[in-house]
Amino acid sequence: MEERIKPITFFDSNVTVGRLDIPPYDYSFEPEQVADQMKYIGIAKALSYGSSAKEDSAKVGNDALLKEISPFPELRPCWIVKPSYIEEMDEPQALVERMLESGVLAGRMFPTPEGYGYFLAEWSVGEFLKEMEAKRIPIFIDLSFFQDDEPDWRAIDDLCELHPDLPVVLAETRSHDNKLFYPFMRTHRNFHLELSSYYVHRGIEDICERFGAERLIFGSGMPLSPPGEIMAMVTHALIGPEEKTLIASGNLENLLRNIVSHIEACAGRNKI
Repeated sequence: MEERIKPITFFDSNVTVGRLDIPPYDYSFEPEQVADQMKYIGIAKALSYGSSAKEDSAKVGNDALLKEISPFPELRPCWIVKPSYIEEMDEPQALVERMLESGVLAGRMFPTPEGYGYFLAEWSVGEFLKEMEAKRIPIFIDLSFFQDDEPDWRAIDDLCELHPDLPVVLAETRSHDNKLFYPFMRTHRNFHLELSSYYVHRGIEDICERFGAERLIFGSGMPLSPPGEIMAMVTHALIGPEEKTLIASGNLENLLRNIVSHIEACAGRNKI
């Protein structure tokens, strides 16, 4: 009798909640609509961040996110974070404490000086990242604003080196060249690559062979990006079922395990 293949559970690391201020306006961003889309496509749970935190006030938007997704346990909170000298943010220690108390599982940064007013450099974000590192809170470095210009690769390299216990996930790379990330994976054990906007033919297979499946994190960019393409890249990759499971959900769950233990000690809730 042929053995049945177990279905893969997906834990999405990149989901937006809330209406964007820019077109297109017909996308479904409200929590209930996002949760329905996840159920339809087969995504069990997702790290979600608020569009208002991204486009307006991070502090106000982060607090609003907690209320908006509270009826939907499949949506787990991820906060947009910035260095504290930007007046809307708390001091680093206070911010991390508030994240733990609120059950926030990760932070997300958009390091664009033109739009967000800070650099991804130690003198700019080092104090904050040190507090994140102490609690092993994963930080997603989102490159979605870098459409034409190259991000500061040197700063990303320094970040990984200076904070070796900080889980660093590079997201929205819009890359067609997997070799771009090989130096980071070879040098930094805390470096991970999120797969949304990763347009490399058999790139998953190559990274798994060279560095192991543990370095890859599933993310869809939903609802701006349709999740099916990235899901198919994982399910149809020429790798083993254990590796597919790690990429689809296991790696993210492992990254969040330490922060969840801190949250449980602090608030007694929000298990992954």
